[in-house]
Amino acid sequence: MKRKLLASLTSLVVAGSMLVPMIGSAQSTTTTAQINSLTALIQQIQALQAQIDALKASQTTLQAQISTEFIAFVTSLSLGSRGDAVAALQALLAANPNIYPESLITGYFGKATERALRRLQKENGLEQVGHVGPKTRALLNRLLKDNPIAFEDDDDDNATSTNRKRGESRRLCAAVPPGHLIAPGWLKKHDGVRPIVPECQTLPKGIAQKGDDWKAGSTTPDTVAPSIMNLSATTTASTTASITWSTNEKATSTLWYSITTPLNTATATKIEKSTWQTSHAYNLSGLIASTTYYYLVRVSDKWNNTTTSAEQSFTTSNN
Repeated sequence: MKRKLLASLTSLVVAGSMLVPMIGSAQSTTTTAQINSLTALIQQIQALQAQIDALKASQTTLQAQISTEFIAFVTSLSLGSRGDAVAALQALLAANPNIYPESLITGYFGKATERALRRLQKENGLEQVGHVGPKTRALLNRLLKDNPIAFEDDDDDNATSTNRKRGESRRLCAAVPPGHLIAPGWLKKHDGVRPIVPECQTLPKGIAQKGDDWKAGSTTPDTVAPSIMNLSATTTASTTASITWSTNEKATSTLWYSITTPLNTATATKIEKSTWQTSHAYNLSGLIASTTYYYLVRVSDKWNNTTTSAEQSFTTSNN
C-alpha cells in the first residue's frame, strides 16, 4: 500500500515538473505577442502623428496663400460693373456709414453704390459723377492705404446669401494688423450676426508691418494727439479757395471758416470729413470776392485724441 502511494506521489511530482515549463512557455509566448502588438500599435501612432504634423504644415502654407491683399484700383468702374474691384469699392464706401448706409458688398455696381460714390466725391471736393475715373481712383487708392483689405477663402457655413448666389468661395476681409482699429462702418453686423467686413483670418504677407501708427506687438491705447502740418490756403480765387494740410497719422477732420475774428465755432460755417486720412483738403466755394476769411481745423485720430489749429486767414481775389 505504501509502495502504491509512493508511486502515485512520484507520478504527481514528475507530472508537475513537466507542467511547470509548459506553463512558463505559454506565458512567455503570450508576453511576446503582447509586446509585438504594442510595438506595432506605437508604430501606427507615430505614423499617424507624422501625418498630422504634415497636414498642419500644409495647412499653414495654404493659409498663407489664400489671403490675397487687394493692392490698388486700376480700372474705371460704373453702373453695371462687377468683380472684386467693385466689392473693394463698396467696402471703402461702407467704412463710413454716412456715406454708404446700405453697406451692401455684393461685387455689383448698382444704384446704391452710385449714390454712395457721389457722396464720397462730394465730401472730398470732386465732381459728383457717380463713377470711378482717374481722380476718384486716386482718392480710393489713398483710402485703401488707410483701410487695407484682402480676399480670402470662405469656408464658413454662414457665408452671405449674396456670395452663395454668385458661386464664390472667397470673401472680402479687413487686413488689419494686431492692435490696429477697424473702420467703424465695417463693425456693423449683417442681420446682427456677421460684421460688414470681418477681419482676415490670415493676414497677407507683409501686411503686419503696414500702418504708420501701429507697432508690432503693441496693443496699448494711443494717447498722443495727431500733429497738424503745413496748414495753408493753397489756392484762392474770387469765390473759391482750397485749404490743405497733413497729419502724422490717419485722422478725421473738421474745418470752420467765417468772415469774423476771433472765429466762433458755434456760428462759423462747418465742414466735416469722417474718412481716415493723412492728407487733408477742403475746397470752399460760394465765397465773397475781396473778403478776408478766417479758419481753423481740428483733427481726431482713431483713439479720439484731437488737435485744433491756431486761427489762420486768407483773402479772396477781385472779380
